[in-house]
Amino acid sequence: MSYNHHGFVYSVNVISAKILASGKTPRSFLTRALLAAENFAHAQEILRDSGCGAGDAVSINMTFLNQEGDRLFHNAEVGPPVGAANESSLSIFTTSPGEHIFHCNKYLRLQIPEAGGEIMTSSDHRHAAMKCFPHPASRKDVINILGDQSNKEYPIFQESGDDDYVKTVAVGIFDCVRQTWSIYADNPKTNEPVVVLPLQLKSPSK
Repeated sequence: MSYNHHGFVYSVNVISAKILASGKTPRSFLTRALLAAENFAHAQEILRDSGCGAGDAVSINMTFLNQEGDRLFHNAEVGPPVGAANESSLSIFTTSPGEHIFHCNKYLRLQIPEAGGEIMTSSDHRHAAMKCFPHPASRKDVINILGDQSNKEYPIFQESGDDDYVKTVAVGIFDCVRQTWSIYADNPKTNEPVVVLPLQLKSPSK
């Protein structure tokens, strides 16, 4: 997760495609390149990576703080090129004000085979847990979801014990109104953020 001075804010979840593409761009390179995105079209261009394409799979949640009109939120699912294609497989889902996106480590739209295993099982359980919550309408609602541990085996915030195969390293909450980025090292339901960073944006050119 990160942002840039153009007002582009995003977070990343890895996805495990069953078949990776050799000689293509690693997903970490593409998500790093997003730091240069000036607008939504530019972000899509980076992820599509025409002429090469992604070597593996990833999901990105993103928005722009400087956009005109209603703020829109987007989820991009990115996968390796299919067949002889020379650009990433790409699916964009956009939500309007009053709607929300929840996306774990699996494809929800792209029809690309996945590796399966614990990452899929965990994602299924976390998506199911999310559906038990009312529509999030405040920062507190978001914190309650991101810190949820109601499913002891596959919680949304994973720190249930030493046997956990995967643990949540950090939680980031971008406040698009106050333009801050709060980073939590522990469960946000019971802890304060370790740091709150201002989102310093470049003034739009006139």
